[in-house]
Amino acid sequence: GATTMLSNTFAGGIWSTAGTTVATVSAVGLVSGVSAGTALVSYTSVAGCFATATVTVNGLPAAVSGMLSVCSGSSVVLTNSTPAGIWASSGSAVSLVPVGTSCTVNGLVAGTAAVSYILPTGCYTTAHITVNTTPASIIGATSICAGATTVLTNTTVGGSWVSGNIAIATINAAGLLTAITAGSVVVSYIMPSGCFS
Repeated sequence: GATTMLSNTFAGGIWSTAGTTVATVSAVGLVSGVSAGTALVSYTSVAGCFATATVTVNGLPAAVSGMLSVCSGSSVVLTNSTPAGIWASSGSAVSLVPVGTSCTVNGLVAGTAAVSYILPTGCYTTAHITVNTTPASIIGATSICAGATTVLTNTTVGGSWVSGNIAIATINAAGLLTAITAGSVVVSYIMPSGCFS
């Protein structure tokens, strides 16, 4: 998939390659890799004299597997089935903890990051990771009497309130929690991205 430029100081020649399954070459000497292997590229003058170069096309690693989004403060694991590579990332939205062909990606701040898996040949594959904002902690009472109400709030806008068990407590869109009966219930504030507190 990559390209490299060949040149010759003798003007007026023609570029060619023996077969196009490994590499192709353009009229100006631009070699494009097609598949892993070696290709013999020739430069032939109008008199029929020629020079050759052997071009090695290295294979790409497999595609990166795993979730391509993560909440800030959480992590996901990426993997690659091709051995001997190293992991690298761009930007400050994530940090990496690589272990061989696996890599734990920690979401630090909202944004995007390119995470690449690079072989010793320099060939690589890249996954683009989105880090979504985890909402702030929920503010409000954590214990109330059955039949009572309390208001929960969150300083992060755009989320929705959800009760884990409406038989014990309900909560409306404004954060008004109503206790139905005695018991424990998990109340979550969930962003459209799925990140929650």
